[in-house]
Amino acid sequence: DALDLLARIAEGSDGSIGVVCSSHDLTRLGQMLRGRMLTPGGPRLPAVQNDSNVVDCDSVIWSGALINLGVVERVGLPRAGTLGCWEDLSLDYGDTEYTYRIHRAGYKILVHCDSIIDHPVGRGLHGRILGWNLYSTNHPAFRRYLYFRNLVYFWLRLYHRRNWPMLLVWFGYRLTLILAGIVLLERDRG
Repeated sequence: DALDLLARIAEGSDGSIGVVCSSHDLTRLGQMLRGRMLTPGGPRLPAVQNDSNVVDCDSVIWSGALINLGVVERVGLPRAGTLGCWEDLSLDYGDTEYTYRIHRAGYKILVHCDSIIDHPVGRGLHGRILGWNLYSTNHPAFRRYLYFRNLVYFWLRLYHRRNWPMLLVWFGYRLTLILAGIVLLERDRG
């Protein structure tokens, strides 16, 4: 009933909702993703209220999302260059940029907690190192490059409330986790 739950929210909307999205069970990465709050120091998980089955956030993964067509007419289509993922954000971080643009135009981005889709990311790997859970998506090298390139481009060029020291700390943290996952969990480290 994942689609039905989203449709009910969209049908009851007064036009202020830009996107309704399912929760993402990132099955191989050990987490449930319910959108992101975009802060001057990088993304954060939104607070899930016990008395509501809907989470208000700034950005979502577009897999399993319903996007208001009236909003598309106002903010335009997602970014996609003629060379596809190599030219623009179409492969990784395109969903973050697009739903952020919709949110900046004044529309709500909502995630339904009970509408859940399985969303395996890559060929996920998990390990415990010194008591810490470590996950890796096990994507090919070009996807790793595009992900980090697009992440840096979004936060440094497109996001409007940058806090440089906090972003640099967050970039270092993300890069460290990604590299640790590659080195400690993956077979094809090279």
